[in-house]
Amino acid sequence: TAGADGGSGGGGGGTGAAVGGEAPQGKRPKGMLVVDSFLPGSKAEELLRPGDVLLEIDGQACLIFAALEGHLDASVGSEVPLRISRAGKEMEVSLCIEDLYSLVPHDFTECAGGVFHQ
Repeated sequence: TAGADGGSGGGGGGTGAAVGGEAPQGKRPKGMLVVDSFLPGSKAEELLRPGDVLLEIDGQACLIFAALEGHLDASVGSEVPLRISRAGKEMEVSLCIEDLYSLVPHDFTECAGGVFHQ
């Protein structure tokens, strides 16, 4: 549930193969995945911070967002170990992967040009 982008937070990244295989169309990944944002109230909000750099997921380097997304989708309801770098310090966290649709509001109200959700 954490948003990430392929920022320029570093080069190579890890020793294992990237989760999900190679970069799209055989292209080489250009950077590390960096936490940009997350949904309020999610488990990711408790463990991750904007700027955290994802080094590994389940013991494998993860340099491609599509591969990360696929791995997280396949892990809904289970705990996934992550190795991250926060302010240059490596740390390991275990993140319980939540179903995105259970976190997104389904009821909306429109009033005076604003949209509100419960």
